[in-house]
Amino acid sequence: VVASGAELPYDLLVLCTGLQYQSTLRSGFVLNDEKDCKEALASVKKSCLDGEGRVVVYGSFVGVYSTIEALLGFGLRGDQVVLVKDAVTCFRNETVGKLVEKELRERGVSVHENCSFDSWNEADELLCFSQGEETKIEIACKAFFAFSNREIDRDVFRAINDCCLVFDGRLVVDADFHTNDPSIRGAGSLTKFARRYHADEWSFGHFNSREVGRRLGASVLCDYDPVAEPKIATDDQRPPLIPSFDQPKIAGAKLPGGYFYLHVAPAALTVLGKIKGHEERVLVTQQPDTEYFELKVNQFNRISEITCLTKHELDTGNLMCLYGLNEKCLNRMVDRYDEGDRKSGS
Repeated sequence: VVASGAELPYDLLVLCTGLQYQSTLRSGFVLNDEKDCKEALASVKKSCLDGEGRVVVYGSFVGVYSTIEALLGFGLRGDQVVLVKDAVTCFRNETVGKLVEKELRERGVSVHENCSFDSWNEADELLCFSQGEETKIEIACKAFFAFSNREIDRDVFRAINDCCLVFDGRLVVDADFHTNDPSIRGAGSLTKFARRYHADEWSFGHFNSREVGRRLGASVLCDYDPVAEPKIATDDQRPPLIPSFDQPKIAGAKLPGGYFYLHVAPAALTVLGKIKGHEERVLVTQQPDTEYFELKVNQFNRISEITCLTKHELDTGNLMCLYGLNEKCLNRMVDRYDEGDRKSGS
């Protein structure tokens, strides 16, 4: 049954709804799709473009900074925007974070670090945050953007529950995307692997979504294509393993100050952090206060991570092709770097 009340029959249902930003405040905005963005901008235009109202943006996802850039471009002054950050950072690179926040402060945006949301006084339009154990911050505002909490949509959860699908904080699936209902599969950040895999920290949401989508399509094709080779059942008693994926996780955004940001890293880095014993060479080229470009080369001499912050529009397709290449394919890049050839982007 879809939102309009109509019944839609299916032979196979694939749930890939992902997670959505959540807000318990009636006057708070969450930006999960284009419709949310249009409604938020219309409200901000009505209440803040007269130069009086303030807007608070709370959270630590990269979307926080993109939202601030959009608000400033929409016509708000810097002193009308307040950034309240929680304890997590969205930038794995400290230099990138400092450059972006320097730009925010130069444009008059107030920044509060390591805060947690306490309460909202709707009558006085007052937001309250805790900063540490003792400090309390009160901010008067007309609009509040929340980027601190991503959870399953309530309607999706209700549908999962009504269908008696196994739910353990996320929709439980096996390594081949199956739920406990043979006609329903799931993928993406909505899901988690069953506990028998002993991999609670992993989910399909930690991998490259396009690669997961291709694997999901191939899995469905095996069951529904009459000419596809059938899966061969085995009596293998080894513990089940989560599937392996090769493509990196990619994050990109337009940030305050006209910066374009791109970060390409292996999926394991987003879950496990830096793996002990794996030494990496870090190659950095930068122009003070304008550009930063970093490549990491792993113990196999392959490019394992890319970070780029620049005021020039990025050719992301070409940059992403660098991932996984041996540095010898880039004209002995490490040797040239050691010899002093460190031109930006070389």
